[in-house]
Amino acid sequence: MLQEPSLSDYASDWLNKFIQADNCFRDLPALLDLQNSDSVTVSGLNDLDYPESPAYCGGLLEIIKTSALPVELMEKFSCMRKNCLMGVFPDIQRAWVTVDNELFLWDYDSGEDLAFYDGMSDTIIAANIS
Repeated sequence: MLQEPSLSDYASDWLNKFIQADNCFRDLPALLDLQNSDSVTVSGLNDLDYPESPAYCGGLLEIIKTSALPVELMEKFSCMRKNCLMGVFPDIQRAWVTVDNELFLWDYDSGEDLAFYDGMSDTIIAANIS
């Protein structure tokens, strides 16, 4: 009497087909032409791991100007409960800081003209100009 193939027989056939298809592709070290792909490698420890390229413009960052945070804003940091984020809006020459649910905006060139918005009940996690 001929035995019906079981569901597990079909599953193993499918798995074998997928494994064979997967083995047709080269692994990542082979694609990258790495020597001794069986050995453990560590990147980022040598200068050669970071080649200079004309495709990547610029070099090291350079500090051009620094400006202090407004004094009124410094007082808010002592009351901070959860979160603080900061950034700049170069299009309008303003810096911004959120302290929990308050947003502060000021002129980063002069350090003056501090404005704030405190109409949110939740913590502010991003700021954007639309």
